[in-house]
Amino acid sequence: MRGPRPKPTAIRRLEGTRSHKKQNHHEPQGRPGIPAPPEDIGPAELRVWVRLGASLAAQGLLGIDDGPAYGALVELVARLDTVRDRLRQIEAQDGAAAALTAATAHGGTMVHPLQAEWRRLNAAVQRAYSEWGMTPSGRTRVEARKADPVPPDSKYYGLLGGDDGADLPDEDSDPCTASPAPAKH
Repeated sequence: MRGPRPKPTAIRRLEGTRSHKKQNHHEPQGRPGIPAPPEDIGPAELRVWVRLGASLAAQGLLGIDDGPAYGALVELVARLDTVRDRLRQIEAQDGAAAALTAATAHGGTMVHPLQAEWRRLNAAVQRAYSEWGMTPSGRTRVEARKADPVPPDSKYYGLLGGDDGADLPDEDSDPCTASPAPAKH
């Protein structure tokens, strides 16, 4: 990302816009949903899946079809949690210095390998959080489309266009014999 982080849209609306910067009028507000976790998910990942899923779904940032991308985010956050827990264990057993530094083979000191891994994972998680709209400035770049009024379990869901669903045939009618909807101009 180049330049300063964008100001959250909610703050822009409160302050009023005095500049040419456009506002995202399509920020996420759709129907939330949490995808089912994969069958081979571990206990640490499952805890993250549930914790983050509830938050993202409540904000309308997560949908049922987001499973693979959400799985990658969950794996990253679970790995960060694991490294953080291990560093806390080392600190509790051997003191804060042991969690920060490690001895080299030549008698010197270096940054503890888990600290380096934690920094790398933390940076990746922060980028992912921004991408998912889990930060105020990240939400300004996430665009949610208007929710389709046709229920997802309908056999016509996603088949026909239209904002209001008025041009959709009845659920009981046969799509092969139904007359076509008039063209919108």
